[in-house]
Amino acid sequence: MTRSLTLLVLVLPLMAQKCSDDQGRELDVANMLDKKWVFESINGQAISLPDGMEAPWLQFAKEGAQVSGNNGCNSLFGSYGLEGNALSFSGMGTTKMYCEQTAELEQQVMGVISNTDAVDLKDGALQLLQNGSSLASLRTSE
Repeated sequence: MTRSLTLLVLVLPLMAQKCSDDQGRELDVANMLDKKWVFESINGQAISLPDGMEAPWLQFAKEGAQVSGNNGCNSLFGSYGLEGNALSFSGMGTTKMYCEQTAELEQQVMGVISNTDAVDLKDGALQLLQNGSSLASLRTSE
């Protein structure tokens, strides 16, 4: 009995620490807002751009929960919701220019936006996530 109690006293704090680690870090929102975040990769593939084309980017406004950006050719805009690490986009729209060279990239960026359900900020990279898996990695241009 004493041996079991001693073992329990030693193991419980380790189990509690593991549970705490699994819950994840709290997102430092201040480091995410009012910065231009440039897409580096989508689904693990580096962004490749034709000459003269702007890399896709997002910017989350501190005031009004508005998001703006560019999807490779067209400007994009809408609203975002952020609660803890949960991130959602709503009311998204884009301008309507046709850019044959970046049409596939635009579809990928908009797919990431529509499927994102969480965000993580780690080692200077903003990760847009779906069910815990990275959809896209972005870095600040600042």
